[in-house]
Amino acid sequence: MPDESWPNWLNRWLKAHPVKEPPAHLGADYSKEVMRRIRSAPRPVPGLGWLTFPRPSFALGAALACLLAALLIWRGPELAQLNLERELQESDRIVLAEAVTAEPADEQPDETDELAEEEVPDEEVLEELQALDELELIG
Repeated sequence: MPDESWPNWLNRWLKAHPVKEPPAHLGADYSKEVMRRIRSAPRPVPGLGWLTFPRPSFALGAALACLLAALLIWRGPELAQLNLERELQESDRIVLAEAVTAEPADEQPDETDELAEEEVPDEEVLEELQALDELELIG
């Protein structure tokens, strides 16, 4: 077989295994039978079946996207003007002031002791505490 070329082998194989066709009078009957089966089969309902389920999700997503866009357009400049660093410093001062004025749980006064008014530490104490806090975060 190595000496035989591909076209020669193919021709020989096709002669040994001919393509079988029905006789002409049976071919027309077969075509009619196939067409009858096709016509009698239930027809699919036209439409976009893949789009029917996610329609509420698409609508909700589109509404949220429009709302977000409107908020960014109308409130965008206000959001850009927020000074987050200043707000963080103010919140740190509040936390430090609460930490200075809070008494430990085991040193709470008895009912007979007079309760002193809470004193807010002055700016120097707050700055020192803030510096200590930053040193702890760095170190």
